[in-house]
Amino acid sequence: PKQKYVLMDAPPEKEDTTPFLQVCDWLKTTGLNTPNIIMQDQSLGFILLQDFGDITWSVFNETGQDITPLFEDAMAQLHTLQSAAQPPFSPPFFDIQRMQTEADLYLDWYLPQMKQHQPTQVKSKL
Repeated sequence: PKQKYVLMDAPPEKEDTTPFLQVCDWLKTTGLNTPNIIMQDQSLGFILLQDFGDITWSVFNETGQDITPLFEDAMAQLHTLQSAAQPPFSPPFFDIQRMQTEADLYLDWYLPQMKQHQPTQVKSKL
């Protein structure tokens, strides 16, 4: 009852969850901490994941705690990732279009639906 989870909802006609599951498994084999997969139904596009919680580095910084151990751990994790063997699959290419799609999900869905914040249009100076 006290456990929190994250539910991934990726309709199969819009998103294939296979690459996510492959990367998650591969990262686990390298020794990196990834969310545990509690349950999954790829045919419906649902994956129930372990929730890592809401505490972020900013919380530590706001409380005046020394965040040096967090940076040291981050560097160790990056070194682990850099020295890992190549994945036994070909991850999908994450191009500009895919990056824009992911950013749009954040702006169009997450902020308005989860944070009740409607982003405003900002003109680029580029």
